[in-house]
Amino acid sequence: MIIGIVFLFLMHICSWIFKNGIFVNIGWIVYGLLFVIHPACPEKANNVKNIHLWIRLAGLLCIVGGIITRFGV
Repeated sequence: MIIGIVFLFLMHICSWIFKNGIFVNIGWIVYGLLFVIHPACPEKANNVKNIHLWIRLAGLLCIVGGIITRFGV
């Protein structure tokens, strides 16, 4: 999760430096893919029913947000 947040932060900086909002979109898509591929959840939430499914759905929402949203710089 920390790797995803750092990557998203770096994409925001690249977007600011290059004055191109596509970097933010790519950052959100990669951040969502991290959760779709490997749904990381806290230890206390392991007993919640279908927690990995809900985390993957949240990752898909991040991907959809990265695809359909146009971030300006």
